[in-house]
Amino acid sequence: MARSFKYDPKKDYQKLAEDYLQICGREQTKLPKISEFCREYIKANEDTVNKWIKQFKNKNLVGAIKRVKEAQMEQLMDDGMYGGKEVNQAMAIFLLKANHGMIETDRIVHEGEGLLIKLDAGNNIQPTSKVSSETA
Repeated sequence: MARSFKYDPKKDYQKLAEDYLQICGREQTKLPKISEFCREYIKANEDTVNKWIKQFKNKNLVGAIKRVKEAQMEQLMDDGMYGGKEVNQAMAIFLLKANHGMIETDRIVHEGEGLLIKLDAGNNIQPTSKVSSETA
């Protein structure tokens, strides 16, 4: 475990993030990780760094953590989509749903004695017609 150092408001955390990201990436087969960045470059554990962010609200530190998170997200997306020889369809669907609000909707038809009700994903209930027990 890394030894916890005192918070240094003058430290260039953005530069540390850029230095860290130079050793990460697909070519290096190394995924950027917040915990590793905190431990190896800031020289404090991730919990301590999160406390510093809340306590001191240093934009330089916040920006550095955000940059590492974004790099990790981008690498996961790129590797998920193009990690193999072909595009990963499941990853494409996941990203469209998670990041772009493109969700699948199913229509469910519930039938019962006397009334036909159709439900859609928007929870709109539409009584359509009375159904006799002979047609149900």
